[in-house]
This record gives sequence, C-alpha cells and structure tokens, in this order.
Amino acid sequence: MALKIEDLLEDIRKVRNDLVAQANPHFQSLTNIIYKWETKLVQETPEYKLKTFKEREQEERENLERISREAIEEEKYLAKEQSMADWAESFKEKDEN
Repeated sequence: MALKIEDLLEDIRKVRNDLVAQANPHFQSLTNIIYKWETKLVQETPEYKLKTFKEREQEERENLERISREAIEEEKYLAKEQSMADWAESFKEKDEN
C-alpha cells in the first residue's frame, strides 16, 4: 500500500508543480495534502512507532515516579499529623489526671 500512496503523492506533486509554474493559488491545497500523507507514511514506519513507544514509556515512568514521590510525601505528612494527634491526646490525658 505504501508504494501506491507514494505513487499517488508523486502524481500530486507533479500537478502541484504545474500549478506553481502557472502561479495558481490552489497549489497550497495540494501541498497540504502532500504533507498530510507524508506525515501519515512516516508515522507508519517501525522506527517512528518505536520512538513514539519509547517516549510514552519514558513519560509513564516519569509520571509513576512523580506519583510515588507524592505518595511518600503524603505518607510522611500523615505520619507527622498522627504523631501530633497522639502527642496532643497524651497531653490531654496527663492534664486530666
């Protein structure tokens, strides 16, 4: 299928180049179509897919590390809060005696 799309894009390029030579403003529409399909073809290559996968994997790893750090900080905060509550409770019990 890629070869057929490449052939089609080559034909469109020829028509576009003719329009450019004629100073026809519609050449930009064809250029946009060419760019769109060239991008789609690139995105179908194994190299692009692997690069995209690695980028997503790195992003997920960073997100997990951030969430882990936040959870550790929250646990430290909650432990400190509990410690303060325990201290206040023990102070209250001593005050009552």
